[in-house]
Amino acid sequence: MKVLAGLMVVVLSTVWAVAQSPDLLARAKAGDIDSQLKLAYNYQVGVDGPKDIPQALAWLRKAGALGSSEALYRLGMLAYNGDVLGDGVRQNYATAWACFEVAAVLGNSEARRERDRLAQELTPVQMESAQLSAAAFFLDGTLAPKSVANARAELRSSISAKSPSAEVLLGMTYLDPGLEPPDADKAIESCKSAEKEGAQTASYCLGKAYEVKGDEKSAFKYFEKAAMNGIATAMLNVAKRYHDGRGTKANDVLAAAWAMNAAGFGDASELYNAITANFTPNQIESVKKKSTQLARPVRGLLYSTAK
Repeated sequence: MKVLAGLMVVVLSTVWAVAQSPDLLARAKAGDIDSQLKLAYNYQVGVDGPKDIPQALAWLRKAGALGSSEALYRLGMLAYNGDVLGDGVRQNYATAWACFEVAAVLGNSEARRERDRLAQELTPVQMESAQLSAAAFFLDGTLAPKSVANARAELRSSISAKSPSAEVLLGMTYLDPGLEPPDADKAIESCKSAEKEGAQTASYCLGKAYEVKGDEKSAFKYFEKAAMNGIATAMLNVAKRYHDGRGTKANDVLAAAWAMNAAGFGDASELYNAITANFTPNQIESVKKKSTQLARPVRGLLYSTAK
């Protein structure tokens, strides 16, 4: 009897696991926002199937990317409450504010009220993180409809609150051909200001801007500065420039040293192997010594499409 009971539990749990309506799933997968919101609700509270918070979050994100302010509002509430309601979501006030902000921009009045209320609870550091997150949502289009205009509005708001990181991110938006034709002069204007305020990632933005302008010497100068600040993508860029003699005198020992420091990023390892294929043991030793001298703690860039 106990075996039969155990089998019955397995069978029932299997049926329960696939109990969401096939029609509802089909409509949601086809991009129907109302179905996506319904499915997210079902997964969140355990209607017509087991409670599944990761699935609920996934469907809310899909609906948000299609422009659902309701989805973003609900994501904000989940991030604000964390596990308070037993949802197992990591509490993050900055993420909550960003979701409320994007939902408010999309016209959700409830989200606007929550955003303004939550703003009173955030520290300046948290608010900067929240504003940068809201801009990123609009830039990458995975949590909200892609909109460079809305992203720049968020960044300018953060810049007015004295955020050099926002100035760098704003500058990078002018260099992304996936958004619009690059405008190197606007990028330089924004990133020069950030550099004066001590933003160490501004040098990478300036390198990209001068590269767009065709000023290879200035591009190399700023990329090398960014590499010295620990930016891996700049290290790889500098390695290739030393190898090719672009914007600087060719130097394969320095090229290999920077490629060694950028190992694990892009094709740095392949570049290192190609450069050093015919090196003597003494040259390899020189590369290792120079690599140690140039080594810096690796830092990332806020801009996700930077290469």
